[in-house]
Amino acid sequence: MKKNMPLIVGALAVLYCFSGMRVPSAEKEIAAFGALPALHEGRVKPLDSIARNVLLVTRGKQSVKLTGKKISPMRWMLTASSNYAIADEIETFRIDDPDVLSVLGKRSAAGRYHSFATMAPHFDALDAQYQRASSVESQQRTRFERAVVNLRGQLSLYQQMKKSLRSEAQGSHREELANFRQIVKSAGPAFSSHGSGGAVGDPAMLQLAMSAFSRYTRLAEVALYRPIPPAPGAKDTDWRNTGEA
Repeated sequence: MKKNMPLIVGALAVLYCFSGMRVPSAEKEIAAFGALPALHEGRVKPLDSIARNVLLVTRGKQSVKLTGKKISPMRWMLTASSNYAIADEIETFRIDDPDVLSVLGKRSAAGRYHSFATMAPHFDALDAQYQRASSVESQQRTRFERAVVNLRGQLSLYQQMKKSLRSEAQGSHREELANFRQIVKSAGPAFSSHGSGGAVGDPAMLQLAMSAFSRYTRLAEVALYRPIPPAPGAKDTDWRNTGEA
């Protein structure tokens, strides 16, 4: 029983995330959720440890505020996984370089900490600077170029963490999965007909199905961690993310 406990707990974690139930709110619930295991960078770690590591990279500290109130790293991760709009308004990123702030349309007086949402309108300008900086050997980069590359890496890390449990579809987890199941069910005959050399079927339904599959394929590629433990008899490293399940 003890040997199978990580599998049971991990499976329950994923079911919880996608069942449509509320995100844990009490600190005791959040702490319990944070103790659940996941595979990250080749090692099995508690989700809370992953959240702290990401926050330390992006913000330089393991604390952050939501609507003026300090929240735990695990609550921050849960918010990011369940509500992109709210998470993107949190001041998750520390930016000290004045020239990077200028690229993002900000002044030093605006402070050190900034949100994904306030930076998003200037991502094209940031990407242009990143392309230039990444073409320079790391040892030869200027202070500004190093800061641009570092910020781009932090933004990518944040996006990977956000998308480790669910796709970019709108609505609740329950609605998302219900829609996905319905699409797969409806598109089944069209795929079968097409595969057997018959009529292509409903092009609109096929397109809808391919779009849904694409979202989960993308999730499988970008997810930061894998919360689904190996199946019985599989290798210890065969953890999966929700896009692979």
